[in-house]
Amino acid sequence: MCFHVFLWKHKARRDKFPSIYPLKHNKTQKEVRIRGLIPRYSAGGIFHIDGECGDLEKEMFVFPKGANDDTIDAFAMQLEIAESPIDEFKQAIMRHHREERRNTVQKNYGL
Repeated sequence: MCFHVFLWKHKARRDKFPSIYPLKHNKTQKEVRIRGLIPRYSAGGIFHIDGECGDLEKEMFVFPKGANDDTIDAFAMQLEIAESPIDEFKQAIMRHHREERRNTVQKNYGL
């Protein structure tokens, strides 16, 4: 309830009222949802913006043995509403970011 009040105050202040819909996991186990990210990463369909995904990456490196996995689960749930970029320019940017990220990970972790 508290979040609802907070959200409406900020919506009114900005005069923006986006629609919010609950996401449904259809009783899929959290670990199964999270592991569902693996093929998307393997195919290069997901990339991270440097410096903006620290919590997500920390959880991913220790999954499934880490104490927390809520950030990765929320990320996996986003796939329900995410859309792929369709134009070639966006795809080229994604390829560039993936390559940069791959190089950074390889350099930082000696892979």
